[in-house]
Amino acid sequence: MSAIISTEKIGRFIFFQLILLMVLPARELTLDAIFKEDQFKRASLGSFKWVPETDSYAFLSDDSITGGKSLFQVDLLTGDTTGLVSSENFIIP
Repeated sequence: MSAIISTEKIGRFIFFQLILLMVLPARELTLDAIFKEDQFKRASLGSFKWVPETDSYAFLSDDSITGGKSLFQVDLLTGDTTGLVSSENFIIP
């Protein structure tokens, strides 16, 4: 079996791709599509900080119990999530 692809196969592949481009409907790219729709939504890990001298990180998240933002810690070894500071204990200036 040869690992080299023949120019005939490459030509057929390119021809098939060109046919698909002509047949399939193209969507118009607009500023609304970029900024208002979720089509180009960027994935994010959110905001987190490593906890010094531990294998864990801390992050702010919505707290279903208090209804505010609370500080949580995730242990990377066990996967356990612990509440560090409840939103009720944060002092808002």
